[in-house]
Amino acid sequence: MIRIRGLEGCDATSFSSLIKSKSLSLSHIILLSFLTVVYDVSASSIISASSIINAPPNLATAPFQRTIDQSGILDPYVSGVTDFDTYMAGNPVHNAPGYTLTYGVSSRVPNPSLNFDFDLGGTYLIEKLAFWNYPYPDSGAITQFDVYTANTPDFFGSSFVGAYSPISDGNRITRENTGQVFELSDTTARYLRLQINAVENSNVGTGFSEVAFGVTAAVPLPATFWLFVSGLGGLLGTRSRWWKCKTRSWGIYGSPRYARSGLPIT
Repeated sequence: MIRIRGLEGCDATSFSSLIKSKSLSLSHIILLSFLTVVYDVSASSIISASSIINAPPNLATAPFQRTIDQSGILDPYVSGVTDFDTYMAGNPVHNAPGYTLTYGVSSRVPNPSLNFDFDLGGTYLIEKLAFWNYPYPDSGAITQFDVYTANTPDFFGSSFVGAYSPISDGNRITRENTGQVFELSDTTARYLRLQINAVENSNVGTGFSEVAFGVTAAVPLPATFWLFVSGLGGLLGTRSRWWKCKTRSWGIYGSPRYARSGLPIT
């Protein structure tokens, strides 16, 4: 084994072992981080809002709370569990049987707009909106709305995430309509606003049956990410140690001047 005087711990054998151990550790960490990322980037689930924090006055028998409680959904989903795309691909139907008011309606109309603000109950990456319109045609169905998201209930600094024109698909006989899906510009937020800008019949009022959201949970960075960072730091530390060894060896024994002196390397 060749040792360079004054550079204990920098011999070729120990340095090679150090590099190998660090490289092996780092490769495992990278693999774990990759698997964790794959796990976290999952399909979006469908959720109901936890509450409506702002809405125009509703008719006494048709509160807008009905629009987030699945009271008229014939095939209910499990909020936060059911896959959004799979569920909506089945064209879920909302129903208002007889005169059961499973929807919300207000006598007010957009002038120029009406706001409905939803609290999702937590911070999510909000990606999609599911919307069931008013169950009666030629009435208070919504025909145009804008969507905003925010991290505070007053919507200060809110983000505009899209403008949409839902169809009025209510059936006066069956009082059924099908969920419509709208792709939003992805934002991480807790609150969502429907700004209603137009309705089918401005002489009647404003109403809709149900609203839900396609989200991915906003989770903190996984523990394996920090293992990756620490492993990378260890590798960089090894590189730094190697560079110091190299620099010291050049400075003491590797310079042309020392080489010409004929002094031995011990």
